[in-house]
Amino acid sequence: MKTAGFSLLELMIVLCIVSVLSLLAYPSWQHIVLRSHRLEAKLALLNLSARLEGYAQRHGSYTGASLANLGVNPLTQQGHYRLVMTVLTAGEYQLQAVARGGQNRDKDYAVFTLDNKNINSSVLWPS
Repeated sequence: MKTAGFSLLELMIVLCIVSVLSLLAYPSWQHIVLRSHRLEAKLALLNLSARLEGYAQRHGSYTGASLANLGVNPLTQQGHYRLVMTVLTAGEYQLQAVARGGQNRDKDYAVFTLDNKNINSSVLWPS
């Protein structure tokens, strides 16, 4: 007598197939998530740069500028990067977004750097 439904063997085979597919897809998914967080760093650096340029317009130089007096949180919006601002001279600065937490797994893009010389650059490369 045949009954409707699946046998235990058929269910185990399906479970094995789903497990193998999951193991293959998970690393790619992680890589995509890390890549999507890079945009957060780039946008934060561009925003900080714009605020710093406004500061220089009002005060005549970058001297005295800090994250606090620019009203910028040292962490990016989702907290995947920490912002670092260094005023080198009255006319030069360097901004960095340094990966933190799980974003540290993105080794090739752990640090993004922007300075006053490439402010108009549309692509921010890691240092």
